[in-house]
Amino acid sequence: MTVGVHRTAGGPAPYVRRDRHSDLAGLLRPGRFVLVVGDAAAGKTRLAWEAVSAALGRYRLFAPAPPQVEETVARVGEARRSVLWLDDLERYLDVLSPTLIDEVLSGGQRVIVATMRLQEFDLLSTESDRTLAESRGRVIASAEHIRIERQFSAAELARADRRHPALAAALADTDAVAEHLAGAPALLSRWRDPDHPRGTALVTAAVDCRRAGHLAPLPVALLEEVHEHYLSERDTAESLVDAWAWVTTRDPSALLERTGDTVTVFDYLVDHAQRTHPFDHVPDEVLRVAARHASAAQARSMGYAAAKAGRYELALGLHARTLDGTADVRENLNRRNSYAVTLAHLGRLEEALEEHRAVLTARRHILGDDHPDTLVTRTNVGNVLNSLGRYEAALTEHRGVLSVRARLFGREHPDTLTSRDNVARVLNNLGRQDEALAASREELAACVRVLGPEHPDTLISRHNLAAVLMGMGRFREAATELREVVHRRRQCLGPTHPETLAGRSDLITVLLENTRYS
Repeated sequence: MTVGVHRTAGGPAPYVRRDRHSDLAGLLRPGRFVLVVGDAAAGKTRLAWEAVSAALGRYRLFAPAPPQVEETVARVGEARRSVLWLDDLERYLDVLSPTLIDEVLSGGQRVIVATMRLQEFDLLSTESDRTLAESRGRVIASAEHIRIERQFSAAELARADRRHPALAAALADTDAVAEHLAGAPALLSRWRDPDHPRGTALVTAAVDCRRAGHLAPLPVALLEEVHEHYLSERDTAESLVDAWAWVTTRDPSALLERTGDTVTVFDYLVDHAQRTHPFDHVPDEVLRVAARHASAAQARSMGYAAAKAGRYELALGLHARTLDGTADVRENLNRRNSYAVTLAHLGRLEEALEEHRAVLTARRHILGDDHPDTLVTRTNVGNVLNSLGRYEAALTEHRGVLSVRARLFGREHPDTLTSRDNVARVLNNLGRQDEALAASREELAACVRVLGPEHPDTLISRHNLAAVLMGMGRFREAATELREVVHRRRQCLGPTHPETLAGRSDLITVLLENTRYS
């Protein structure tokens, strides 16, 4: 059984008890779902493994590959004491659901333990598109989170056993002990090796496919087809055989781990690329080739990533590939919802409205009027009606959703805050600006308090407040709000994201109006 702990030069190093060990062990009780979050090669999996071994040593461990999750859940239920182990939780999010989580935890002595890279966690936890009914977000929210820091604390350094050669060598760089134990800095240097241009291209292609949302093991055929994009005409490249031999050599870990016809890329390299170049787009050509090799689940994940980056045409094509690709009715509705949302982003509003209404009818029938997915679809219908200028109908939908969400979740739940903002936005479009201004200010204050000033939902609300102020001719106040929106969106979405550009466009408008009337 593979649990995901990185190899260490000279064999497994003694465990350095982490500061969060006791906190994690204390959460490992029947009926609990615990998620350990941290940077790549920070020691997430080792911490989780040691805590599970100490606290749940007599439990049976199940560590399925993503395609085997559903059948494994049945086996978990047969065991008297069991742990469902989900290393790199992001790989499982297209097959997990809140219902499946409940099924695992609802009987017997069962625990779910998962890990996730911080970059993936932040992307999924600060969803910038309010229109997606993503079960993945609810799966993450249902877990109790333990954050592990990349750097060892002074107490952790003091606990380290310096008699082990690999651990002693890693401790020479106290800022990156865990990374050195996993061989991560050395692998990063190898990736940049100019003497292996084809091997480097294979690794870069794999990293970009992961950045594009392909979370499953990557087909060898995909990388062999697409890596040529990363080779320069000036390169005197080694043979493909030599390139594969180089990238799969373990020292102590390999740049690419090959299993049969698929490979996985060392996650520290993906983490480094996302951290140092967060807004660099994966080339369109690479995305199109990757899409041809992707399963429906991976195409949906890639479509999700493309939409987050504002690449809606590419996202639509990816989501279109997933339609009618599953016998699971609920999953098919999720896919149709994603497709309809992307249609709306592209301005194909009548098509989007037709699809959203069809999904809404089905979700009401299958899930009921008050189910979170049904409420998201009603919200989507209201949003498209608003974009079509059918404001009274939009207001009816948004007020209906707000009433249910406030009753079920409370007025300051993130979903309820979204509905409050939607109502304020439609009131503004109806010319009821005083009502809109009061509602918008109140909702924004709650967003800042509940979600924080940098959360994408807070920025949407701040932008909508600016729109109300613009409509009232209060351009100086609108400019203040828009400067904040543009500044923070540049940081979290990038300078060329459509939402950043929309904020810049409105800011230019109000600055010109200020000039006219000053």
